[in-house]
Amino acid sequence: MTVADFALLASISTIDAIDFYMKNYEKIQNWLKNCSEMKYYGANKKGIGEIVSLLRPKDANKRENKINNNKKSQYLEIIFGAKF
Repeated sequence: MTVADFALLASISTIDAIDFYMKNYEKIQNWLKNCSEMKYYGANKKGIGEIVSLLRPKDANKRENKINNNKKSQYLEIIFGAKF
């Protein structure tokens, strides 16, 4: 594990958590799995939970608990400076 891995972990794990389709990226999925098994991952997981809760609908009556696609696009645009 390098400093670069720690720097990327927050962004990549958040992208994965907000349902961005990453199934085609097997090496990234394996890397995330390995990172999630580290003792330091708990701090990252807390932040991911906070971001996901901001992007999920607040309406408890909604049957689907999916990420709001409009908010997801806005979030990715803020993080990467590009439209998705």
